[in-house]
Amino acid sequence: MAAVRIAAVLLAAVLPSACAQQLSTLLTVQITDTAGATVSGALVDIGDGCSEPVGGETNEQGMINFDLSPGPNYHLTATFPGFCPAWKAIEVLDQPAQTIPIKLDAGGCPTTCAAACIAAASAQPVRSVQGRLEPGQGRLVVQVMDVSGGALPEALIETDLSSPTPGPVLNADSQGRASLKLPAGAHTLSITFPGFDRWTRQIDLPEASSRTIAVALQPLKAGSNCNPAVITARSEPDMPLWKPELVLLSPVPMQNLTPLPSRRLKGR
Repeated sequence: MAAVRIAAVLLAAVLPSACAQQLSTLLTVQITDTAGATVSGALVDIGDGCSEPVGGETNEQGMINFDLSPGPNYHLTATFPGFCPAWKAIEVLDQPAQTIPIKLDAGGCPTTCAAACIAAASAQPVRSVQGRLEPGQGRLVVQVMDVSGGALPEALIETDLSSPTPGPVLNADSQGRASLKLPAGAHTLSITFPGFDRWTRQIDLPEASSRTIAVALQPLKAGSNCNPAVITARSEPDMPLWKPELVLLSPVPMQNLTPLPSRRLKGR
């Protein structure tokens, strides 16, 4: 019994230090516009280039929290319709909490992202699932771009792939935009484009309404084995189905061969 009590005391002494060890950081991202106004409903994604990125939408205060392991190799993307996307490489510090402020530019965008920065109300017609909304449905408008704001035309947009009844699959138009008519509720949206990481998120779609989201895809890291590029193998020249085995001849003359009998040449 004495040994058990001693072990229990030692365990109690060790547990507080183990529990106090910092295993993760509560990272808070604050999204505002250049005037300092909070941006509610902005999409924020954080990834390290290898594992699947995590993401979500900012709350009414323009804030969103992530529980992440400390490390230097994270990248953050923030998007909102009518604003140029923001991209930032960050280091998650080994401390209990960390806050990162992000400002989104509205209007006056660089030329490279002008197409992505148009207001939703003045947007050009999109490639869409046509038809009027039926009761219980909503419309989701998606703007697909890279982290600099350039549109990604023909990006593949898929919905509810793992569902027993998958949703529509379509390509974005020349401006990187598409519109989908879906049942109201939660849907899993997946977007792919050659040379970029797959983007997958769950999106809530209200009934009898139209929602617009902006999505910025992260480019694949050069030399990374986490997202290997698909390489098309070149076809080799036609080869015969069978080749005779090679016979190696010794350069030394063979000594044990019996000479052939000589024959006398017949005279004329």
